[in-house]
Amino acid sequence: MYRIGIDLGGTNIAAGLVNEKGEIVKKLSVPTNADRAAEEIAADIAKLCHGVCNESDVSADEVLSVGIATPGIADDESGEVVYANNLPFRHFPIRKLVSEGFYNKPRVDEELLRTHSEGLIALSACLGGRIPKLLSKGDVVGARAFALRYASIFGKDRFYIELQDHG
Repeated sequence: MYRIGIDLGGTNIAAGLVNEKGEIVKKLSVPTNADRAAEEIAADIAKLCHGVCNESDVSADEVLSVGIATPGIADDESGEVVYANNLPFRHFPIRKLVSEGFYNKPRVDEELLRTHSEGLIALSACLGGRIPKLLSKGDVVGARAFALRYASIFGKDRFYIELQDHG
């Protein structure tokens, strides 16, 4: 599993992908261009999150969290930048916009799946799914453990490994 750290500054926005050992796997940055709308800056942060993942062959599903360091005052509860002295942020919902831009598809955690799995049929997903990603990295043990975990959630007759011909 991975984490992404964002350094949001008045000059540059930097993103770093960090593995479980705390090692930086990938770093990217873009100019902030602080005179733009705050929504455009948030979109750039989401693009950087995608960039560090894509360039490291890591899916968004493998990212546990995204932390954003911003100048000024941030409210952890609301996920807002209350004030930033060198950016156009005043009560700006940065957590919401970056989350929507990076995790741009619905997310369901395993607890919710366990509670509401009755009658559902699940597939392991395409090459972007967790099991194929683990297999592509040679982690057969991890892929098997993940598959068994999902088979226990859905039942052996309702969880299927998806196969695709990619040439």
